[in-house]
Amino acid sequence: MLSMRRYPVNEAPELQEPKLPEVLTTKEVATLLRVCTKTIYTMVERKILPARKVGNGKRDYRFSRDRVLEWLRSPQSFAPKR
Repeated sequence: MLSMRRYPVNEAPELQEPKLPEVLTTKEVATLLRVCTKTIYTMVERKILPARKVGNGKRDYRFSRDRVLEWLRSPQSFAPKR
């Protein structure tokens, strides 16, 4: 018989934050947000998503895990930028 375990709100395993490194690559952020990397580059260039440019590459960015998750939780992350 299938048992249905009850969890307090926001404590179900599927709602927990994944174990992520402190510094994320563009690909990791894209995977986290479930979008393509091109979308992440556009969001960075439009200053929608916080990032740091590293290296000499034109599109070589790193992201703070905490700042990305903070941005994702903020109401402004869902408001369209004009």
